Amino acid sequence: MAIIVKNKVKETFHKNGVQIPISTLNLIDEEISRKISLWARRAKEGNIKRLKPEDLYLVLGNAWSKIID
Repeated sequence: MAIIVKNKVKETFHKNGVQIPISTLNLIDEEISRKISLWARRAKEGNIKRLKPEDLYLVLGNAWSKIID
């Protein structure tokens, strides 16, 4: 199942003057999928039942930057 909208990603790279083949878009999609799975596992491990915007830093792995700020 595709996670990203490949046309949007391709458009973003194109705006910056970078050509990107479909094979690279597929790799980006796989990486994003792995990241989302990691975030979901962190939410489960942190006993987060509903991920609210103010708690997003916990699953992204930015807990220390939130504490320091």
